[in-house]
Amino acid sequence: MASTSVDRKNRSFNTDWTEKFFFHEVANKPVYLICSKTISINKRSNLTRHYNTNHSDYDGRYPTRTVRRKEHLQKLLQRVCGQKNMIKSATSIQKICTAASYQVAHILGKAMAPYNESETIKECMLNTVKTLFPDKKYIHEAIQEVQLSSKTTTNRMETIAEHLTKNVVNDLKECTAFSIALDESTDINDVAQLCIFVRYFANNAFQEEFWWLSKDEALSRVWMLRNELDSFLSETDTEEANTFLKLLRSEQKMVDMAFLVDFLSYMNDLNVKLQGDGKDVIHLWQTISAYQRKLEVFHNDIVSDLDPFTTLKGFMRTLEDPDIVDLVNPQTFISYVIDEMNRRFKTFNDLNSLIDLFACPDDKENHKWKQQLRTFMVKVSPASMELELCKFLSDSCIREQNRTQAPSLF
Repeated sequence: MASTSVDRKNRSFNTDWTEKFFFHEVANKPVYLICSKTISINKRSNLTRHYNTNHSDYDGRYPTRTVRRKEHLQKLLQRVCGQKNMIKSATSIQKICTAASYQVAHILGKAMAPYNESETIKECMLNTVKTLFPDKKYIHEAIQEVQLSSKTTTNRMETIAEHLTKNVVNDLKECTAFSIALDESTDINDVAQLCIFVRYFANNAFQEEFWWLSKDEALSRVWMLRNELDSFLSETDTEEANTFLKLLRSEQKMVDMAFLVDFLSYMNDLNVKLQGDGKDVIHLWQTISAYQRKLEVFHNDIVSDLDPFTTLKGFMRTLEDPDIVDLVNPQTFISYVIDEMNRRFKTFNDLNSLIDLFACPDDKENHKWKQQLRTFMVKVSPASMELELCKFLSDSCIREQNRTQAPSLF
């Protein structure tokens, strides 16, 4: 017991060591004020060894118990304190600037303004402050520190959206009463979306929220909640509830729904790929052509191979007798989509060889482009086009540019 008590006493930091060895304590460890070295264990012998080995001249330059030694010690301690304050100040400014960027993102989100306007807002803020307060350099520097690039603003909006969604979901779980209204609309890109309006009573106040879901996301949610919907509808004694309950309990209808969950995800993926800036006609047509070929594969293989349809394949495995259901409806639906896409993109199908010519001018197997050129581009002479092709094929630099650059840039 005595040995343990002595050991603990020796390993506790002694304030007298600050003046004697120029050490101070940081996070329960002694740190040397002169060289900033940290000693792992609070032991006098460790401190003495380091002091005598590396800084023994200090006793001569600053004799013990002199005013000179105390003044130098105070100067070292003030330097350390200043460094700590600087770190705290930098951290505080960073937090404030981050909060400011979130406020700008929130305002842009509520106004449904483009994300890249955040950079314009920063420029306006900076010029306004410089005009109103030309001498307030610290304000200018603070605004410069606010991160308002398009990427940062996008991340801020996503974080805010996730936070708001989480709060609403938590409120709905704990609220005493709520009501839901649903409405379907179509955006400017002809994509069907589901609008969900929720009103609920929480924290002694009424709350209201909107949600937008694309058609594939809405159907995916229904599929994920089908068991919960079954339980809810079975307790609701109405004609509409019974109708939907029969649908949920029909294995054939659930096969069709599982197929649509997968198929609409492919359609949504195509829709996303066709959006965005900087995409030329060649890129868009190649994306559509690839999807049309994918549809042909789906139509021919769906009866024998369900690998592309993970939701449908998973549901089929849960059936006691998969043979009692068929895939006629999914196959018929795919056939309908193929016919509809062929109808809508007939002109592009008729121009495929000409488009391929622009995408790959050195393709020697492409012989139909002249006929398509005469049909659809009557003002362009096939002879002049061939002369341009000869120039292209004979210039290795131009061919390399075509190979490495996008058609729109080439």
